[in-house]
Amino acid sequence: MPVNLLRFFAISPIVSSGIVLGLGWLILYGGKLSRSPWALVILHAVIALPFAFNSISEGFRQIPANILNAAMVSGAGPVRALLTTALPLSLPRIRSAWGFAAALSLGELSAVMMLGMEEWETLPLYIYRAAGAYRYGLACTAGTILIFCCTAGLFLSETKNPASLWGKKKYGA
Repeated sequence: MPVNLLRFFAISPIVSSGIVLGLGWLILYGGKLSRSPWALVILHAVIALPFAFNSISEGFRQIPANILNAAMVSGAGPVRALLTTALPLSLPRIRSAWGFAAALSLGELSAVMMLGMEEWETLPLYIYRAAGAYRYGLACTAGTILIFCCTAGLFLSETKNPASLWGKKKYGA
């Protein structure tokens, strides 16, 4: 598959909102499957895919071709060159994509509302329902928790060695 076509398919969910994706999911997979936790996971992954794909593909694009060629000349096959050379070099971009996708997923409200999962309540849905019931203290508290969770996810994704944050030393490096 050509790279531009792959990019087109990976970025295509960005042209529609979470409401449209949720409605499409309900139309395609009506019944029990559309209201399962797996539906929620898949919809969140689809919503975050364009942003993660852009970051990760840019990380792979920045790897000089001569480094991959050197790995293959040294005896590594294409898969081994990918696993031992390309992935470690693009790891900062992969971590960044993970943090951004996690923050997007934590804040996604519209797809969850379209699915109408009454037994599952995400933090944005809880904030929406609390504010709708005029419980502003609970809504503000949940909003603050959401801000801290998103900040922690982004901070941990941008930190090279998260264990060093708590004073644990990395030996041998």
